[in-house]
Amino acid sequence: MATALNPQRLVELEAACAAHASEARRWTIKLRRQSPALKLATLEVCLGYDLPTLTRLLLADGVPLSSRFDDGETVLHIAAECNALRVLRLLLDAGADTDAKDELGWTALHNAAHFGHLEVATLLLDAHAQINATDNKAWTAIMQAAAEGHASACELLASRGADLLAANAYGLTAIHRAAFRGHADVVKALLPHLRRLGNVDLPTLLSQLPEDKDHVYGHTALHFACTKGHHLVAKRLLAAGASRTSTNSMGSTPLHFAAQYGHLACLTLVMGHPGAYQLSNSELDNQSTDGMTPLYLAASNGHPACCAALIAAGADPTKAANDGFTPLSVAKYYHADKSQLDCAAEGAQRRKCEHAAGAALRGLRQAVDGGAARTAAGLRRVSGRIFLRPRVRAKGLDERAPCGVLAHHCGQGGAGFVAVERISLSSSIAAGLSL
Repeated sequence: MATALNPQRLVELEAACAAHASEARRWTIKLRRQSPALKLATLEVCLGYDLPTLTRLLLADGVPLSSRFDDGETVLHIAAECNALRVLRLLLDAGADTDAKDELGWTALHNAAHFGHLEVATLLLDAHAQINATDNKAWTAIMQAAAEGHASACELLASRGADLLAANAYGLTAIHRAAFRGHADVVKALLPHLRRLGNVDLPTLLSQLPEDKDHVYGHTALHFACTKGHHLVAKRLLAAGASRTSTNSMGSTPLHFAAQYGHLACLTLVMGHPGAYQLSNSELDNQSTDGMTPLYLAASNGHPACCAALIAAGADPTKAANDGFTPLSVAKYYHADKSQLDCAAEGAQRRKCEHAAGAALRGLRQAVDGGAARTAAGLRRVSGRIFLRPRVRAKGLDERAPCGVLAHHCGQGGAGFVAVERISLSSSIAAGLSL
């Protein structure tokens, strides 16, 4: 009995039986004296170690092709899981059921996809295995491949007709699983097929599981990428035309999730970079059903870098949520010692003085360019954060001005003034800001 279950001994016996017919006959005679349970255990080892000669002899001795092992697995399940190509061909030629399911509802194709065994999957598909067979939770083979990051298997299954729009019991499709796990290569493989179907922004469905009946749904793949901070996945989705403003059942956009979890790279990808912003101010300040903006979420969860980026793009730090809190007040409440307070304060101050500052600078330029000395003299007396000082300088922009200082030089006959808008980057909440 010990000899029969010794894998190394069986590997050696496989070579001997394949080379010498007499050795195969001697082992066949021994098989007749073994119990059915021992034969089944021997077959399981032969399947796992890809021993086709011994497998053939066991089947010829009467071990059923429909035999079941632990968890209800069939001979094809084990061969597919172990990438046993020689045994798999033998079993398929013998007529093994390609669509038989184990206790989880998996077919052999589920096993091949889960482990990324491309040749096994090809053999099963060539033997007419059902490509969209579902397990007990409605997972298909391509969902398994996508979740485990097997891009080549996903490409094979998609090209052979796998349903990319099918959702499992949780309401998730293959692209959702890949985006959530951060499998950028899988996302790259699936996107061309989804674009042909016109469903790059495929939303998740309401879960069919009773315990998940109150869960949020309507997430796109970009929502998941921004939730987990998968920058490359987000980049590929956006390049394929994914919507930056799609909302889930709670009215949250991908920007909400990037801000909530502090994923700055994803956040800047979605909203764009300075000089090339992709979202308008109203889109930046989009409120979910509870009234929360992305800036509110970044402030309440303690992500100062995201706060600064959102404010720089024009997000409103004074926009209140349904609970009455603004981004600034919620940052005070939850993170009184955090620097995002300064960022929010700076944003509010910037908004308050922005209009006056712009008007003053425009007036100064018009005055000097037009020679209206009286108007220029009046502008010298402008109070607040805009002030003027004499300076002998040619007309032009001072590129050496430090961050936070906007300088404009103007002159007439060599003499002129410089208008400077100073916005302190280290402003504190105590600077007299009232929201």
